[in-house]
Amino acid sequence: MYREATSILDPSLPPPTHEAPLPRTFFEKEVTTDIRYDLTLIISSGSWKFTKTESSVTTPVVYIPVTRPPPSTLGRQIANEQRTPPPGPGLDPDGWSQLSPVTIHGFYRPRRESLDVEYTIYLASPLSYSRGTVLPCCIAITCQDVEALDVLSKPTFSTRKTSPFNSIRPRCQRRVKKLHNWQ
Repeated sequence: MYREATSILDPSLPPPTHEAPLPRTFFEKEVTTDIRYDLTLIISSGSWKFTKTESSVTTPVVYIPVTRPPPSTLGRQIANEQRTPPPGPGLDPDGWSQLSPVTIHGFYRPRRESLDVEYTIYLASPLSYSRGTVLPCCIAITCQDVEALDVLSKPTFSTRKTSPFNSIRPRCQRRVKKLHNWQ
C-alpha cells in the first residue's frame, strides 16, 4: 500500500515523484510517539443545503504489512530442503552477518586463573525475517584456555538456575528508538 499526497496548502502542486510504503501501526505505553489509522464512513442524505444531514462512524484499523524477505543463500536453501542445520559462517560466509565481538574478562574456577573469552554473534543474512519465523543465529566462542573453552561451549542440561555452567540461551529483545530531525 502506498500513499500519495499533494500539498494541502496548494493543491495545484504536483504529487511527489517518489512513493513510500505506509508505516505499520505502532503504539506502546512507554513511547510518546504512535502511528494509528482510522477508517471513517460518512453518510450524507438530502441534496439541499438546509435539509442535508451527515452522520459518521469511525473505527480504528491496525495495519501490519506483509513482508517477504529476499531469498537466502543457496547453502541455506539446500539445508532447508534437506531439513538439516544451515551451514555455519565458516562454510557459508555470505549467509551470515557478523556483529561486533564482545570480550568478557573473568576467572576460571578450578585454577583461579584470569581468563578472556570472546563471543561473536552471527545473524542469518539477509537481515529481514518473516513475522513468527525462527531467527537463525550462531555464536562463536574463542578462548586461549582449551579446558575453559570446552566447559563454556559444551551444552549442559542443568535444571538448577544457580548452576554456573548453564548452556548459552540467546534471547532477542525489541528496542524502539525515536529519531529526531530525521530525513
